[in-house]
Amino acid sequence: MSELVTTEDKPNRSLTEAFAGKYGVDADKMLHTLTQTAFRGAKITTEQMMALIVVADQYNLNPFTKEIYAFPDKGAIIPVVSVDGWSRIMNSNPEMDGIEFEYSPETVDHHGKKCHEWIDCLIYRKDRSRPIKVREYFDEVKKDSGPWKSHPNRMHRHKTEIQCARIAFGFAGIYDHDEAERIAESFNVVDVTPVEVDNTFNDEQSAFYHQLIKDDNGIEFYVYMTTLPEIVRNDLHNSWPKGHKVKGKDTANALYVKGREEYEKYTHIFATALTEGDTVTIQECASELSEQTIEYLSKELGDEFSSVIMELKKCEE
Repeated sequence: MSELVTTEDKPNRSLTEAFAGKYGVDADKMLHTLTQTAFRGAKITTEQMMALIVVADQYNLNPFTKEIYAFPDKGAIIPVVSVDGWSRIMNSNPEMDGIEFEYSPETVDHHGKKCHEWIDCLIYRKDRSRPIKVREYFDEVKKDSGPWKSHPNRMHRHKTEIQCARIAFGFAGIYDHDEAERIAESFNVVDVTPVEVDNTFNDEQSAFYHQLIKDDNGIEFYVYMTTLPEIVRNDLHNSWPKGHKVKGKDTANALYVKGREEYEKYTHIFATALTEGDTVTIQECASELSEQTIEYLSKELGDEFSSVIMELKKCEE
């Protein structure tokens, strides 16, 4: 999210109007249309709508043509990008310099169709001397439903392309439909349904929140706030005393945006270093971050990153 929208706030008019203006539609009509299209008629909250608009705006994706749509689940939102959307954000990147696929000669049977055991995707960047290469194995990504039965090779290629794009360009916070389903099934979503509870944060959380703002520690603030329940984030955000509430919220919002950008920068650096086997860069950058941030990054970058970090810690000991 580009700001910590609370359940008390109305939709951010400047954002919705700017976003609507990009497509030449009325802001109020746009919200209604998105409810019927991107959210498929589901009952949604202001927070969910704003979350989708922020992500769509960040990646310049068009929700009206289904380049991005929402996967609402248990009061949460998972931004899902279609194949056309992934192609858009890859090809619009100025460093994009081509894409290739390599297919295994070995095949496996899937509902009567011959499928490649693995597919390699190679993405070339103008600022890299070597391509970013990712291999996805069919047995690890296949599903037994929908288009995976009718077009398994195409779906396998799409999965490989998406994972390679994620590493090549550091795309974060967006998913394909299969990933969204798995996230929902594992309950790894942030519940943004308003909940009436008392004392949602303690003194320690409040002190840490204000200390991070005082230190202007963007990435740690972003990770800390992202790992807290939505109701706690909202209450911390609204805990500024009278006379300082507006300025305090603006400061927190700005730091959150700054932190998200820093997080995406580190994600890209680590992903590139993993691809190139550059453990020196990983060690240097990891030393700048807290253990909580490293742990959070590990969830994004996967087991390979976690293994490298563990090995580096052993060497330090």
